[in-house]
Amino acid sequence: MKAGSIVECIDDCFSERANMYLTRRPVAGQLYIVRRITDDSFFNNTRGFGVLLEEIVNPKHWFWSDIAERYFFLEPRFYMWRFREVQPPMDMETVLSDLEEDSLAG
Repeated sequence: MKAGSIVECIDDCFSERANMYLTRRPVAGQLYIVRRITDDSFFNNTRGFGVLLEEIVNPKHWFWSDIAERYFFLEPRFYMWRFREVQPPMDMETVLSDLEEDSLAG
């Protein structure tokens, strides 16, 4: 999974604490495009990688990091395990080549 991947939400059960920061949430069974994968290990050892989605943008909030011992102003992200990749990102060269072939064949 990486930026541009199409993913399906497989877990949309959020804690009460998470819901305080999320104005918009993914819904199980719905498809989304990954906007960015974030390495949150600097923030909290147990978080690992986070996912930001093209279709869902939440307001940034201040979050405390026990590791860095300071606050970070971040958009809340979703755990990667909440999603499964349905389609990897498309390579633009391949897309353009396919379009060119289609236009020549048609």
